[in-house]
Amino acid sequence: MAGVLEQSSEVLTYAKLDKRHALLIPYRDEYGILREYEVDFIVKTMDKVYLLETKADKDLYDHAVLLKAKAAHIWCRSASKVSSPEDRLQSNQWEYLVLSEELFKTNSGLGFGMFVPLCRELRNRMIERYDEILARR
Repeated sequence: MAGVLEQSSEVLTYAKLDKRHALLIPYRDEYGILREYEVDFIVKTMDKVYLLETKADKDLYDHAVLLKAKAAHIWCRSASKVSSPEDRLQSNQWEYLVLSEELFKTNSGLGFGMFVPLCRELRNRMIERYDEILARR
């Protein structure tokens, strides 16, 4: 993924997040226990700040993965309502995206901007699946 981000002109900056960062998304697991979700990448463009999760295809529809996707999506919508300080040249728009290994492999060579709608569609399908599971309970 770093190769795509390095070569994409719309990407101002990005980072592979590790255990030392402070960006933790709170969520409650299926038992109601408060947990913290750590996303893989943060990507800044002129228009948005993206939280990008990379996932193996086999894990996409795992219940815990769906729960984290829903929590991150809601977190980004909430973060987008907060105004950035005026002295910062940073968008206040945040969006959570999911990139599967198959999506990455079948679209190698695309820039980040071309991945965004594909990742958005996958994220939406995952959230729909999560909502369907909740509705059945």
